[in-house]
Amino acid sequence: MIAPVLASCGSASGPFADNGAGTRKLVRPLPDAAGVVVGVVRGADETQSRALREALVAALARRDVAAALTGDNPAIRRIEADASEEGTAIDRRRVRVTWRLLDRRGRPQKSTTAAMIVDAAVWRNPQPGALAGLVEDAAEQFTASIVAGADGRTVAPQKQVRLFLWPVAGPSARQNGLLLASLQRALQEAGIPVVDRIDDAQLIVSGEILLGEARNGTRPLEIHWTMLKPDGGEVGVLRQRNRIADAEVEGGWATLSLTVATAAAESMAETIRGLPGEALQQAR
Repeated sequence: MIAPVLASCGSASGPFADNGAGTRKLVRPLPDAAGVVVGVVRGADETQSRALREALVAALARRDVAAALTGDNPAIRRIEADASEEGTAIDRRRVRVTWRLLDRRGRPQKSTTAAMIVDAAVWRNPQPGALAGLVEDAAEQFTASIVAGADGRTVAPQKQVRLFLWPVAGPSARQNGLLLASLQRALQEAGIPVVDRIDDAQLIVSGEILLGEARNGTRPLEIHWTMLKPDGGEVGVLRQRNRIADAEVEGGWATLSLTVATAAAESMAETIRGLPGEALQQAR
């Protein structure tokens, strides 16, 4: 995982979230409309899906959000998910789960991705308590959205700011291209349009991959994103960094790119939501 150092772009999410300030627990009671049903996790078998769902239900319950595995009340929201896994060693698995909160009409409202290394034996027959790392961030983020709707507050619509993605600079054309494609996909899933022509853009995003020297099977990785207005004015900077295994550089770059891009896209979306109206007054 890559830890973020942020300036202006807000905080990253999913496995990149910095939760040093602790989890804020919501203690006021919520009406039925604040409830949520956690659906089957695609890409996981029945046992794994059940454990993931129960873990998320428990995490939501700790935040006083009514959650269940089944329900047909049209007033409640639903959560869906996709899981994937890959081997990192004979007895270890890297599990990645993307959670999506749907509104009462079934439209995507918020998404987040988490990843963690799990013992293969544990993953074959997991208990909910062993999967907290895959659910806590989703529970925290989704609670804020669920409570906002339940309290009757109006949630501001997502600004439709058009982005142009400048080619990523970095160690190789393959790695640069995979990260750029992953970011484009993640932004589109977050509801942010990505345009093909720079002249059509209101913001421009440029990225750079900095890969350090290997030492004891790991190496430092930094990814810098800069958001710019067409006139060159800087809107925000996001830096993601950590040490990663050499194996991830050689054979796991596609998976790593998806994880990095998902977190970066969420941070960029938060920045866009917080932009004052006049910030893009010169947009084309």
